[in-house]
Amino acid sequence: MARGKEGGDRVALVTGAGSGIGRASVARLLQAGWKVATVDCDGTALASLFLLDGTRLSYMTGEIVAVDGGFHGAGILAPQ
Repeated sequence: MARGKEGGDRVALVTGAGSGIGRASVARLLQAGWKVATVDCDGTALASLFLLDGTRLSYMTGEIVAVDGGFHGAGILAPQ
């Protein structure tokens, strides 16, 4: 988990958040105090995530069909 920010200041984006590993990741991040933005093509599954914690969760229903590129400009450096 990220260092240098207090619990409510950290934000994660989880795709495929409606089920499986994505859903488990959302639950773990919320448990650790993160705010979580979620994306999944199953809107009903995403809406059910609000039962976990509706105050630190946002969602967008949709499907990422084609991506020509991606950029992740942030990283986490943990002390060794």
